[in-house]
Amino acid sequence: MNYHVLLRMVPDPVEDLEVGPDGKSLDEQSVRLRPSDTDEHALEEALLLKERFGGTVTAVALEAPEVDEALFTALAKGADRAVKLVTDAENLGTVATARTFASFLGGGATSRRGP
Repeated sequence: MNYHVLLRMVPDPVEDLEVGPDGKSLDEQSVRLRPSDTDEHALEEALLLKERFGGTVTAVALEAPEVDEALFTALAKGADRAVKLVTDAENLGTVATARTFASFLGGGATSRRGP
């Protein structure tokens, strides 16, 4: 069995967050990013499943600040492979992010409209 863990980078809650010059968003220069807690738990569970049933674990993340550190940490914990997805867009929306991951995973980027 092959396990793919998608790592989403989020602001570190331990760090002090600063508002950006626009007064609405976070100051990207002062924000330190790390994988979300749920994604870290997913990596740990995938490693346990690999240990119990065999297979490989691949950690996948979109290019972002500190993503290399997160992927190296996943490898150090026991992941077999780490993949950084590099995109053209600086800030992908939810749908574009989902399509990027789907394309990597081989599911294509199809969309379906409701009735």
